Amino acid sequence: MAETEILFAYDARIDCPPGLVDMPSDRRRRFATAAMAALENVFTMAVDREATAVVLFGELLNPARISPAQAADVAAWIDSFCHEGGLVVAAADPTAAAELATALGEPPGLRLLAAGQRVTLSRGPLTVELACQDSRDIEITTHRLAAGGDTADDDDQSHASEPTFHVVERAIVHGQRDRLRPLPADAATGVRQWTLPSIQPRSLLEHGPGVAATLRLSSEGRINEWSLFPTAVISWQVVRTVCSVNEQEEELSATAAAQVEQAVAGCSTPLSIVRLLVDCEGDADRRGRVARIAPSVLGEIRQLLEGLPDDPGRPLAWCERVEADPAESLEPLAAADDLGGSRKFPAMLASEAASWTLATAGDERVDPAAVVREAAWMTLELLEDD
Repeated sequence: MAETEILFAYDARIDCPPGLVDMPSDRRRRFATAAMAALENVFTMAVDREATAVVLFGELLNPARISPAQAADVAAWIDSFCHEGGLVVAAADPTAAAELATALGEPPGLRLLAAGQRVTLSRGPLTVELACQDSRDIEITTHRLAAGGDTADDDDQSHASEPTFHVVERAIVHGQRDRLRPLPADAATGVRQWTLPSIQPRSLLEHGPGVAATLRLSSEGRINEWSLFPTAVISWQVVRTVCSVNEQEEELSATAAAQVEQAVAGCSTPLSIVRLLVDCEGDADRRGRVARIAPSVLGEIRQLLEGLPDDPGRPLAWCERVEADPAESLEPLAAADDLGGSRKFPAMLASEAASWTLATAGDERVDPAAVVREAAWMTLELLEDD
C-alpha cells in the first residue's frame, strides 16, 4: 500500500489581512489578498501531492467578517480537493463549527471537529485518527490491524470476532500564533510534537515565517517524514544597524539603506516588510538623536526601495519603521557612575528597571520585562531632550 500524506495548516484567518496601509498601492494590494493567497498555496500543494487530507486548525475565518467571495473561493477549493478523493478537516469550538459550516455553504467534503471530537481515516489495514484537543492542538494516532484480525474462517462466520488494532505512532501538532506563547513541554515517551506558525503572519509579533507542513506515513503507520513548505506571500524582517557616537542623519541613512537593500534581496516572498532597529550602545543621548532623525532616515529608505529596478524576479519591499532598538539592554547604563562615585539619576532609573521584580502579565502576548524596559528608555530619551 502507498504512503499516506496529510497536510496541516494553522491559523489561516482569511478575513484578517495584515494592517499596514502607509505604502504604495502595489504593496497594499498584496496585503489585501495575502491571507487568501496563503490558504490557496496550501490547497495547491495538497492537490499536487495527492494528499489524503488537509487539516485546518486554529482560526480559519470569522463568519461575521468574511465576504461572500472569500467564502465561495474557500468552498470551491474544498470541493475541488475532495473531488480528487481528499478530505478536509477543520478544527473549531462548537459554536464556531456550526457558523463555519454555514458560512462556507456546508461543502460535503468538509469535516468539522470541536474540542474532544475525532475523525478517522482508513487506508486498508491502516487507520489514522485525528483528535481535536482544542482549536490549536491536533493529536494524531495511527493504528494498524493486528495480524489475523481481519479474517475469520469461511465456514464459521458467525464466530467472527471484531478486528483488533494496535497503536503504531502518536504525535501532537501545536499551533502557535504569538511569539510569546510558551512552547509545549515534552510529552510522554513515544509521542512526537511539532509546532506550526500561522500560514501568513500578520506582523513581527507573530511566530514563524509562514509555513504549513506535510506528514508522511508509511503503509505500516510509521511516521516517515514531517516537512515544512512555505505558504506566506508577505514576510517580516528585522534589520539591525548601529548608530556610532558622532553619526548623523546622512551617514545613518546611507548605512541603513544599504543594509535594508541587502536584506530584502534574498527574500523568498513576493513582498517583504522591514523594520529597522538602531543599536545605540546603551547611550540615551544617541537614542534621542535617532528618534529625531528617524522620519528622515525612513523617507530615504523608502525612496530607495521605490527606486529599485522593476524586476519580476525581485520581491517588492517596504520599510514600516525606523526606531532605536526597544530591546536594547539597560545594563550598560545601569552600571555607569559619575566622577564623584554617586550614581546619576539615569543610571539609577536603568538599574531599577533592569532589576524590577515582575509578575506575569496574564496575557501570553505581553512580556512584562519588555514593557518596563521600553518605558525606561522612553523616559530616559525624554530627559535627554529637556
